Amino acid sequence: MKKHLAIALLTCCGLALPVTAVAAAGRAPDMRFDDEGPTPAEWARALKSLEASLGRLEFTLQYDKGESPGHDYGSYYAAMMGAAGAQNDASADENSAANWDQFIKDERPAERSCWFISPTRVIAADIPLHPRFIKGINVRVGDRLIAAKPVRYFRTQGMVIYELGEPAPASIKPLVFDASRTGPFFAVRNGFRDGAWITAASPLGGGTSVTSDGRAYSRVVGDILIVDKAGAPVGMWSNTQMPLDDTWKGAPEKWEGVSEEEMAGLLKALDGVSGSSVLRCVVNFRSPRQDSAGGGRYGRYGGMMPGGEDGGMTEWNGTAVVVDPSTAIVLANFKPRTTSRLEKVRLFTSDGQSVTGTFDGTLKDYGGFLVKLDSPVGTPAAFASGDVTDFRGELLLKTDIKVRGETRTAYVLRDRIDGFQLGWKRQLFPTVGGS
Repeated sequence: MKKHLAIALLTCCGLALPVTAVAAAGRAPDMRFDDEGPTPAEWARALKSLEASLGRLEFTLQYDKGESPGHDYGSYYAAMMGAAGAQNDASADENSAANWDQFIKDERPAERSCWFISPTRVIAADIPLHPRFIKGINVRVGDRLIAAKPVRYFRTQGMVIYELGEPAPASIKPLVFDASRTGPFFAVRNGFRDGAWITAASPLGGGTSVTSDGRAYSRVVGDILIVDKAGAPVGMWSNTQMPLDDTWKGAPEKWEGVSEEEMAGLLKALDGVSGSSVLRCVVNFRSPRQDSAGGGRYGRYGGMMPGGEDGGMTEWNGTAVVVDPSTAIVLANFKPRTTSRLEKVRLFTSDGQSVTGTFDGTLKDYGGFLVKLDSPVGTPAAFASGDVTDFRGELLLKTDIKVRGETRTAYVLRDRIDGFQLGWKRQLFPTVGGS
């Protein structure tokens, strides 16, 4: 029986994560149009002039080993929030599709707006898609395509800087940021809607919010260029919660981040950690009595019957997490009638070594059971402490582990926690945007 089990291990990218409450003191971003100007015609000219700094980032996607890249949940949620906020026409970008697979079927690239910050660099919203699904990345300027590659990721801003393989045409005017500019300020977005690319501006901010955990912020639509009333660039912002002071001002290059080389090193380190802590696991069961196995058409296949019954399976392949030198958690939600038939548990390391274990109890509230190991194996996983909400919007890494029979595959990539939802027993569950 094939078993697909994907688990995500989130870890901070080797960066300090100070939890600093946003000061409520200070001036909130201006949120009203200036009654004395600019006029709509003046705004149209200002937005038109910004188009000289725009490009189109094109991702050509592909299947890998017969697998689809899946869904772009991050863009889907952003599009839904943009539609709810209805700040401008560019908020609901039709290219922010929830299904990466559709781009492949349509034989067209996934497109995102990007802003030139130098003749050879652009900045755009991050697409946390594993490189195995990306056939190529290009920046389009008019009819010209220029190859590009990511070179910098940011700790608290979901944007990426891409390096071009050659300088952009002379017609491109890179953005120049002036942090000394004063309000009122406006949020500028560019997106594809109703058959055209639209550049739209709206007053910055959507009111002031104060949360029960002490945060204060102004609500904004993410991935915006911030300009003054003359259309002069002042800063950029990626998240939907913006500080009330002026710390957002200035060029995005000042944001704390990691280079592509540093990211590669972090991903490699995580692959090693998960490889020694999250192991392939085989669970063997005694054959059930004929009357309890259910017989019939399901018992012979050794798979799960409708309704969650095990159908008399005798072997299960999946994943176990080593939590201390003598204990592992097998990530499988078996019913008591199944664990009562459990005969043997084996964990396998990446180099082919194995260790056996014995059943040590089922977790009461979670889908898994404990195994007492006959001898130490692997490296116990280190778990983050503190409040999970402290990692909101932070650059994180994850490993996606699949076990099919005796084959374990793992893919490491970056992601972020976009927000939180209240779920089972009033626990907060993170919303992770990437696929």
